[in-house]
Amino acid sequence: MQLQVFRLTDANKDTSVNVSAALATKAEEKMKQKGFTTLESYVAHLLRKDTEDHTLDEAAVKERLRSLGYLD
Repeated sequence: MQLQVFRLTDANKDTSVNVSAALATKAEEKMKQKGFTTLESYVAHLLRKDTEDHTLDEAAVKERLRSLGYLD
C-alpha cells in the first residue's frame, strides 16, 4: 500500500511513504477512532506532533511544581 503524506519541508510537494497493508489497516482503524477523514491527514498529524519542539520552559516547570506544592 502506498500512502501520500505532506512533506513538512515544502508545502508545495507531497512525498510517498510505503507501509505494509497490516500497518495501514491498523492506522485506518485509529484514524477513524480519532475522527480523521483520511489516512493522509492522520499520518501528517502524527508526523507534525512527533516532530514538534518539546523544549520545556524551566520557569514554567518550576511554577507548575510550586503550584502543586512540590517547591516552596
